[in-house]
Amino acid sequence: MLKSSYRQHSTAPFIDASNVLHHEHSSTLLNRRMKTIGQIRRERLAILRRETGLSLADIGEQLGRSRRDATLSQIANSAPNTRTGKPRQMGDEQARALEIAFNKETGWFDNDPDLDALRFGHAFAAEPAATYTAWPFKRVSLADLRRLDSAQAAHIETLLLAALAMVGAPSQPAAAGARAA
Repeated sequence: MLKSSYRQHSTAPFIDASNVLHHEHSSTLLNRRMKTIGQIRRERLAILRRETGLSLADIGEQLGRSRRDATLSQIANSAPNTRTGKPRQMGDEQARALEIAFNKETGWFDNDPDLDALRFGHAFAAEPAATYTAWPFKRVSLADLRRLDSAQAAHIETLLLAALAMVGAPSQPAAAGARAA
């Protein structure tokens, strides 16, 4: 009953907690405190740096700023604002500008990366949180992969498994199949 009334009166995305219970890390995800938007955006900025391999100065340049502009560094390091004493935060306008500059979906800077496992289903359930928050591909965005339909995603997965086999990297499914044989 609560579920249906929540859906009727809210425009927020609905996460069915019963699906969360299938995840290995569900107790960790359900029992943790919510992060502030400032914390989430700092984490996303760190992820963006890892994904792109760019420095904060390089990222600032992508926004049309001078390399000497310290805004992103101050945000990343929670530097206190000289007027208020509160840590510097990334505003909505800056978050949207970064999403556009780096081809991220709108709201990417607002979504807690620790909850990606819930949004992407069981694919990441057996992986530790650090594994799926550190996206390894610099030229392929996770947002682009999420836009694929199931047939396209299956095709990409097949190609990736073939590429891994070509370079001699064992894949999880092949290793499991080899043990069963």
